[in-house]
Amino acid sequence: GCNNLKKVVIGNGLTDLTGSIFQGKTNLTEVILGENITTIGSFCFNGCTGLEKIVLPKKLRNIEGGVFYECDNLRTIEMPDSLRILKDQVFQGCENLRSITLPDSLESIGNQVFRDCKALESFILGDGIEEISTYDPFYECNNLRYVKLNDKLTYISNWFSNKSNLETVVLGNQVTTIGNSAFANCKSLQTINMPETLTTIGNSAFSGCSKLASIYIPESVNKIENYAFSNSG
Repeated sequence: GCNNLKKVVIGNGLTDLTGSIFQGKTNLTEVILGENITTIGSFCFNGCTGLEKIVLPKKLRNIEGGVFYECDNLRTIEMPDSLRILKDQVFQGCENLRSITLPDSLESIGNQVFRDCKALESFILGDGIEEISTYDPFYECNNLRYVKLNDKLTYISNWFSNKSNLETVVLGNQVTTIGNSAFANCKSLQTINMPETLTTIGNSAFSGCSKLASIYIPESVNKIENYAFSNSG
């Protein structure tokens, strides 16, 4: 029932949205959530392929797993400064989502949160995150062009390897290790900074970065592993 639902406005009486309540409502295009909602339950808007606009409340703390899974038409989303947790697969399959800026308040990101966000061009990581899951967080995000990471990450894994459109990466000022194959085959990469905290550049970290014309390696680096820059520049 209610398959023709196009717009939902939720009042201020609710604090939690139960999981799956709008799942599969393919005609739903706009949602405005009440300002007292703190949690959106698992798969709440899963498969809402027509959803274009959602206004998240300023008190929102938790977005549970798969909330916007396969919301094909969601192009932008603004996350409030109150947000603490993004669970697994929140934006998986949002094929038209163009940019993500995670707020500084965010403390935890689950697995495969941005998997199959094929139009994603810009990713900015807020200052609250200390680690990113190594389990394919950006799988098939092959349109990424700009990535800005925060000052808490110390280890850069291969989250962005084979992102052939990636042009610019901004690393935070606490990175100590750029891991194996971290930016391997990023054929469009032209700009990346090396913080003064960096000590290790891993095996094949920048192999195949054919457009990387220059790079500054700070004095702090004491280990560069095999093939770190093979077929680069």
